[in-house]
Amino acid sequence: MVLEVDAARAQVERIFQSKAFRSSDVLRHLLSYLVDASLAGTADELKEYTVAVDALGKPSSYDPRQESAVMPTYVAAQFLLAAGFLRPQATGTGSRQAGSG
Repeated sequence: MVLEVDAARAQVERIFQSKAFRSSDVLRHLLSYLVDASLAGTADELKEYTVAVDALGKPSSYDPRQESAVMPTYVAAQFLLAAGFLRPQATGTGSRQAGSG
């Protein structure tokens, strides 16, 4: 399990080096928070309010019924991750599928 956690964290660090994530503190915080929750086995317990306050820095008065902060940020991160995994690699080896390495 430790090797899997180390490998996951190393992959996240590689993702953080990409231009899209390197230039966005918000996306890095969100991805880091979600990966940490997943590795801790608590991802199923996440709620929009908790993610907004803990990962995105929203105040404790944040009301997800009044403002949608999590979903647009999540969708942006998801799009950038997919784009990074599916675009042809600089080595010319073609594209790789998300999660394949």
